[in-house]
Amino acid sequence: MSSIDELSGLLHATESRLNDALSAANAAREAGEQLTGILQGVGDDGSAARTRTVIDGIDTVLNTISATESDVSNLRGQAQAIRS
Repeated sequence: MSSIDELSGLLHATESRLNDALSAANAAREAGEQLTGILQGVGDDGSAARTRTVIDGIDTVLNTISATESDVSNLRGQAQAIRS
């Protein structure tokens, strides 16, 4: 197996892990949104605001994961170009 083949395999595994992380972060964000709604519904605006801060952090993680996915895709393309 060539180094490029090994790199392609690692990139594929990384993409899979990133997809799993993206799914988990999206689920956490959705749960946070639901919790925020519940807290606002019972009049606990302070806790709702703190939950919103957590959601903002999750959004940052989601953006980082998306950017990393793009980087991995670009690396995969470069590996394919080298292989050809």
